[in-house]
Amino acid sequence: MELKDVKNFLETNAEGKQWLQSYTDGKVTKAIDIWKSNNLQGEVDNKVKELYPDEDPKDKALKELKAEIEGFRKENTKKDILSQVTKSATDKSLPIEIVKMLISDDLDSTNNNIKVLEEVWTKSLKENVNSKIEPYVPKSGTGNNGQLDKSSFIKMSYQDKKQLKQDNPDIYNSLVNS
Repeated sequence: MELKDVKNFLETNAEGKQWLQSYTDGKVTKAIDIWKSNNLQGEVDNKVKELYPDEDPKDKALKELKAEIEGFRKENTKKDILSQVTKSATDKSLPIEIVKMLISDDLDSTNNNIKVLEEVWTKSLKENVNSKIEPYVPKSGTGNNGQLDKSSFIKMSYQDKKQLKQDNPDIYNSLVNS
């Protein structure tokens, strides 16, 4: 028996047609049941949400407007705080660009942040200035208890004279003009 004979039997014989229809219906029904168990509830839920949303569009728009207003309020508060602390920061010689980064949601927190910055900034600035402004100490052998005299000045190298002029211009001028 060949496939062609089986097809002919199923298409022409009443019992064959009935068996084929029953077999096909069983397979289709099983496929529909599987699809229902896997997908139907999700499709129903999506349609229900579409027809009856949890949140009314008006409520959603109202929520968005409230969030926008809150954002504007925070922005205005920060601007007010910035204007209040700018003068104080300028009086204390603090850089405004850094102060802007320290702005908080309330004035007390901002003032605390600026106080910490002021302490750190002042300490660092003093350390840098002190390291740059060290008193000029003449080289040994200048005589006169560390005081320079004309002969010692004449023997100094160009670099030493230049350094003396930068560090102690009064001494330099008195030695040059004497």
